[in-house]
Amino acid sequence: MLFRSELKAFLVRNPHSFVHVEDAKLKDKDGKPVRWSIEWGAAGQLAQQGVRTGTLKVGDKVVVTGSPGRNPEDYRLRMRSITRPSDGWKWPVGNQTFN
Repeated sequence: MLFRSELKAFLVRNPHSFVHVEDAKLKDKDGKPVRWSIEWGAAGQLAQQGVRTGTLKVGDKVVVTGSPGRNPEDYRLRMRSITRPSDGWKWPVGNQTFN
């Protein structure tokens, strides 16, 4: 899945960090944009790869790719990549991975 969205939250923690984005095209039953929870690596893993709490900020425009969770109604993904087009920042860099 691919999202071009505004970042709503960036939570750096263990065992997994999370990015939250809203899908403006998809609405819930109340007509509000659906918020996706995108699972990322642990705080220590991300820090080793140069990603810290200040790396992403609420309001950043990001492009995220990820693998969907098993239950589509949960609106969850596992992070594959994230890019901030405004300055070209991206993850992963090189062959970084959490496998």
